[in-house]
Amino acid sequence: MNKALSDLYNHQKSWINANSEVVIFGAGSNGVRVREYLQQHNVEVLSYLDNDPQKQGQTFDKRNIQHASKANILSAPAIVIASTWHFDIANQLTEQGHENFIDLSIIGLAKETMIDDLTAKLNWLESRLADLSSKEILTHMAGYLSNTDKHFPISKFEQYLHPTFKLMQINQVIDGGAWHGDTALRLIEVLNTDTSIHSFEPEADNVAAVKLAVSQYANRVNIVSKGLWDSNTTLRFSSSSLTHSASCNIDESGDIEIEVCTIDDYCKQNDLRPDLIKLDVEGADYAAIKGAQNIIKHNKPKLAVCLYHDFDDLWRIPELIDSIRPDYNFYLGHHNNSWHETVLYCN
Repeated sequence: MNKALSDLYNHQKSWINANSEVVIFGAGSNGVRVREYLQQHNVEVLSYLDNDPQKQGQTFDKRNIQHASKANILSAPAIVIASTWHFDIANQLTEQGHENFIDLSIIGLAKETMIDDLTAKLNWLESRLADLSSKEILTHMAGYLSNTDKHFPISKFEQYLHPTFKLMQINQVIDGGAWHGDTALRLIEVLNTDTSIHSFEPEADNVAAVKLAVSQYANRVNIVSKGLWDSNTTLRFSSSSLTHSASCNIDESGDIEIEVCTIDDYCKQNDLRPDLIKLDVEGADYAAIKGAQNIIKHNKPKLAVCLYHDFDDLWRIPELIDSIRPDYNFYLGHHNNSWHETVLYCN
């Protein structure tokens, strides 16, 4: 299973090294991140292609957006797909007769440049996974990323509620990435009636939504209007009004400033020993774990951490947790029929 994903990764690495000028298909937030990723590898992005008529002819990311016509497609020296619709775009390019393209919609969303030996990383991760269903998730990744297999099986258990978690033993929860309060509400339903939930959400509109959603449980849910990070500071943040989606994230070019803090400091200040830490913090998950090292090391809470925001989080986050507490059992869960919602469970 690891060979297929490693072969795909190495093919994409070779393709990037062989193409110095490209056009990105997908003028959106994914396109910008992939453009930044390509520039780390000394690849120049000439322009964008897009199927959306409202975008065509506009300027985006300081580059022109071209209509994805057959003529424009065939005139592009090389094309990089960066879109949620990557399956359809790959078929479109094939039908139009363009052979020199690659899909970086997922792998291009990485914090670091391409590594030399992905096989070693994946073999290590597989060796640390505690059950067959977790390992099968890795099996499906190569097919999905190569646009040959749309099937991504969904785990049989509910997101964030892994079967190995003894729910009645969970008395304090860190809910990182509260969004509209959906996770907090579900945890209220399934956990002890006296369990306290500390929900972190940095964006004002979402904080208001959480307050409304959990208003009748104000004695159990403490809403913290901050993000989670590896230090206590203020950072730029791309809000939903800028991204036009739920995928807000910490970004130097963000439209607002937010306060962030560490889980360790928050727990120390509030005398907390959380039994469960859930993290879905839009790419800040690795930093949030770094900011929780003391709690993880000394208390070993159950962890439910999203791995899909940055491609290399697939191994970077498990490696980090393993370096802090090597006695965790690791499990993977997948809770969506696309790449999104892959979660690492630690118990």
